[in-house]
Amino acid sequence: MTTIAWDGRTLATDGQSTLNGLVCSLTEQKIYTPAEHEKWKVNGDEVLAIAISGDCGAEYELRDKLAKGVTYETEFSSDSRFSAIAIRGPFQAYGISSQENSTQISFYPLTEHCAVGTGATVASTAMKLGKTAIEAIDVAIEMDVYSGGNVQAYTVPFRL
Repeated sequence: MTTIAWDGRTLATDGQSTLNGLVCSLTEQKIYTPAEHEKWKVNGDEVLAIAISGDCGAEYELRDKLAKGVTYETEFSSDSRFSAIAIRGPFQAYGISSQENSTQISFYPLTEHCAVGTGATVASTAMKLGKTAIEAIDVAIEMDVYSGGNVQAYTVPFRL
């Protein structure tokens, strides 16, 4: 599974992926940025980076939809189950979640720290106690059996 943490400046994830209760990888890529000449958008706002947890392959569909611009009308495969955080800038992000047995997603603005995934409670608590997103992922890896591997991070540039 996955833990994703956002502290308003840095987006961080663990690197573990699992299948049927077995660890498949400890270096799974979970943070993505648009290609050099590509723009991603949610609700008309440009997205700098995303981190995604959920079904393998959901990241391809989400990235494709972001390149076309995600709105409340955007339909996704009903097979795809995911949660993601899409970064717009410092303290500006969207949470994005698929809906069970639906082609609709929900997205909502985030201005404070937040976390998603199996270690979300641990990571959120760590950030509430003053840890950075990277440190929060380290804590989640220690405490959540479904988080592990290398820590990946994306930090919003000071000047956009």
